[in-house]
Amino acid sequence: MDNDTSKKEMNRYVQELRAKGCKNAVLQLVAGDFEYGLGREQIKRYAEKNWKIERMEQFSKALRMTDNEDFLSMLENGNFGAEQMEVLIRFMGKGLPAQQIESVANRDMKPHAMQKALQKVYEAAEQAKKAAEKEPVFIKEVQERIDAMVDGIGDNKDFLLKVMDKLGSIDQLQQSNDDVRESLAKTIEQKDRELEEQQRSNNKLAVECAELRTKYFSLQERQENFEQEKAAFEQEKEGIARERNQLLEENKRLGKEKEELEKKISELTEQLSKMEKSDMDQTNGDTEEGSSEKADYFAAVKGIGQMVHVERTVARRPERLMALAGKKIFKGKSRVNLIKELTGKGLNPEQMEQVKVAIQSGLNEQEVIDIINSGFSAEEMAQAIEIVVADKMYQ
Repeated sequence: MDNDTSKKEMNRYVQELRAKGCKNAVLQLVAGDFEYGLGREQIKRYAEKNWKIERMEQFSKALRMTDNEDFLSMLENGNFGAEQMEVLIRFMGKGLPAQQIESVANRDMKPHAMQKALQKVYEAAEQAKKAAEKEPVFIKEVQERIDAMVDGIGDNKDFLLKVMDKLGSIDQLQQSNDDVRESLAKTIEQKDRELEEQQRSNNKLAVECAELRTKYFSLQERQENFEQEKAAFEQEKEGIARERNQLLEENKRLGKEKEELEKKISELTEQLSKMEKSDMDQTNGDTEEGSSEKADYFAAVKGIGQMVHVERTVARRPERLMALAGKKIFKGKSRVNLIKELTGKGLNPEQMEQVKVAIQSGLNEQEVIDIINSGFSAEEMAQAIEIVVADKMYQ
């Protein structure tokens, strides 16, 4: 693929990613990988995933470093974090085989623990490598000696015996190297077992840590709920206390009003009793006054010079006039009943005025009481009075 074709492919793919809503950081990373020489299918392995930009950057670094599919598949599908991926890529770069990296890598391991585990595997591999490199040196030295001896072989028997001795030495060296190799293999196997055991222990601790974290968050949530319920209870408690104080104040006010009302009722009852007694006395007095009234008389008016006829009148007190009016409107104790009906009804001045109109219009006691107890407004009272009066006129 030539440079122009690569640029067109890059621009086309970048536009596709931009249309899908990819961020500028991702688009810049994709453009950089195209410039480096990576193909669309390689870049697609991270660009179209819902990864954080840090993970994408690490996978891009791995693509640039190696084409080992086992290692790339492990990074792509292992759900590793960005820091974990960085550790794995570092040891891949040191030459540690992908199989050994995969045997140690675990997404539940912290990056530091993964670093230590992989470092031990790397050191063991390096020791084995160095031991394997030393083995050919010994063999080469011995082989050179043998070659020198073979070149000088002749009829010398002693020389042949020396060659045989050297061959025995080679076998001994080979056996020694085999022992070293077996010892290193056992050491590596022991390290692998230790790593597996450590991994199991780490996994167990990770599970316990996750459970403890879950319990912690649960307890924290319960504590927050308890604090909220406590605050709501305190608020409700304060509201109840305020309502209680208001009720106590209202009770005191009603108590005072009751006392004042009872006092007024008592005073009104006493006044009514006095008025009834006064009515009886006035009735008797009116009879006596009527029988004792004197006839008209003539009086001389100064300045006229003649006698003027004067009608004799008797002054009456207001209380007696009210009593007489009450008797004319309602007979007997009707006025007392009317006042009792008015007491405590809470009529406003307009309604009281309509009661007065009802009395003046000639309604009887029961009709006036019905108007008082009707619960009508002043306007409705006026209409009711007009209806009663009209009904009376047509009877």
